[in-house]
Amino acid sequence: MLRQTLTDLQGRWIALNAANSATGRLLIQFAVHMGARVIAVVRGRNPFSSLIELGATHVVDTEQESIYEAVMHHTQGLGVAATFDAVGGAPGAELASALSPEGTMVHYGLLSGEPLPECVNARHFWLRKWVNEVDGRLWRETFEKLFLDLKRWNIRLPDVQTYPLS
Repeated sequence: MLRQTLTDLQGRWIALNAANSATGRLLIQFAVHMGARVIAVVRGRNPFSSLIELGATHVVDTEQESIYEAVMHHTQGLGVAATFDAVGGAPGAELASALSPEGTMVHYGLLSGEPLPECVNARHFWLRKWVNEVDGRLWRETFEKLFLDLKRWNIRLPDVQTYPLS
């Protein structure tokens, strides 16, 4: 998803919501290793220090500050080159407001249960759809590179817990 959105992340600002989720934590790490500066957006009292440890440059708590104002402050008014929205609805629209004029929004989740407003122009990325549509060669190349990057960059995977089927 990152590589399909921006061919060169080096030195560019991105922002992502649901940053404390497993996917958000992985996106932060991959983006940082690809050269991006990351603004992680969370809601509520989350352990900000753990997101900074993963490489986020700034953490924005939407219960304390506006995404738009925080992003404009941190980027000196430029906005971000890309946003990654896992929430949709009004929170996704607020994230979109932080884009630079030529920025790209990628919408990949719907944690709010609400679609993005029609006025928000976003690219959609659904992993299931991508896996079903891509040819076998590209699928293998993509995942081989992904697994190499996981090892090379020592990406910290989310904690896994085991639960009984009952």
